[in-house]
Amino acid sequence: MSKQNFWLAAIVGAIVMFLLSFLPVIGPLIGGLVAGLIARGTTKNGALAGLAAGVIGAVLLALLFLLGLNIGIFQYSRAGFLSSLGMGILLLVIGLYHAVFGLVGGAIGAALVKGT
Repeated sequence: MSKQNFWLAAIVGAIVMFLLSFLPVIGPLIGGLVAGLIARGTTKNGALAGLAAGVIGAVLLALLFLLGLNIGIFQYSRAGFLSSLGMGILLLVIGLYHAVFGLVGGAIGAALVKGT
């Protein structure tokens, strides 16, 4: 598997996870599945692409939440910055479950490609 193919798979999988983030478990699994299908390598490569997609998706979600909360009511105060920073970190930690389900989905996707 080439590096270019790996990062393409990880980015596309992260976008799919981000768009389907309203589905708690199914969204990350589908994103990891897409990443595993695009990665086209061994099951290990698909799982790693799904894991990378999950990490990228979790970071994107945390950054979006961090920016959204910082623009809100407490825009110019320290309380706004601290609350947005705390919630961003909390969302990043909670959102890393995307990485685990992305890993499983990526392994399934790579196994599907390898089996065909």
